[in-house]
Formats: sequence, structure tokens, C-alpha cells
Amino acid sequence: MARAARVLFAAAACLLAVSAHAQQAAPEAVFDRFTQALAAGDLGAMMALHSADAVLVPSAGGPFVKGKDAIEAYYKGIFARTKSRRAIVTPGADMWQVYGDTAIRTSNGIFEIETDQDKKSLPLRNTYIFHKEGGDWKLVNSHISNRTTTTSEASATGSTSK
Repeated sequence: MARAARVLFAAAACLLAVSAHAQQAAPEAVFDRFTQALAAGDLGAMMALHSADAVLVPSAGGPFVKGKDAIEAYYKGIFARTKSRRAIVTPGADMWQVYGDTAIRTSNGIFEIETDQDKKSLPLRNTYIFHKEGGDWKLVNSHISNRTTTTSEASATGSTSK
């Protein structure tokens, strides 16, 4: 009987550990799905990951983009100006912070788009905030800004920033 109790306790502890790990990994999986959808130019998949009242702070300045419909229109505009109708995000060093139902991803990365004239690699610094809504992690805020590349990054990507 004592052995059965120990086995049951160990199994419960393992389930709790797996559950805690899965919850922590969930916003990371949402970010991965977002970048995959962005690379595929799949607006429907991208927008399914956003909260209805999400906010985008674009790198080009201008007003905040508020709400899922406005964010979709913003990305449609980007895709309309690109030859491939998609964009590639190459994540760099990143940091995740999880506070209960809120997760924050801060990183450096490269945003690549191909226009009819040329291909551009833009070094960016970004912050994505996710919040758990009804058991699902949703993207609620994106802040993207230009950053200056280091010499080694510029030579590795062939890009520069001014």
C-alpha cells in the first residue's frame, strides 16, 4: 500500500511538472506559429493568434495600430508592397518572462521583405506581449523598432541601418 502511494505521488508530481512546462512553453509555440504564418503570408493564421483588442506599434512611426481588423489591414498593406507577399523573421537573442497569464518576449532579430525593386533585411528590436484568454495564449501587443547592427551582424546579414 505504501509503495502504491509513493508511485501515485510520483506520477502526480510528474504530471504537475509537465503541466507547468507546457503552460510556460505555450506562448513560445504561439510566437513560432506567428512567425511561420508571417513567412507563409497566411494572414488568417496570423490573425487567429491575436486578441480582438491587440495593439501593434510599428517601426515606421505613425499611429498605433489598434484592434485585430486594423492590424490585419496593416499587414495586408505590407504584403501588397512585397514581391513574395510574405515576410521572414529571423529571431536573434531573445528573453522570455512569464507572469501567470501574461508572457513577454523581448528580442533582436532580422525582418526580411522582398519588394519589386530589392530585398531588404531590417535589423529590429521587438517586444511581443501574450495573454492567456479562455485557456489560449493570444498576442495582445507588438512593439517593433529599428536597431543599429553591430559590425559582425552587418557582415553576416549584408545589412546596415542608419
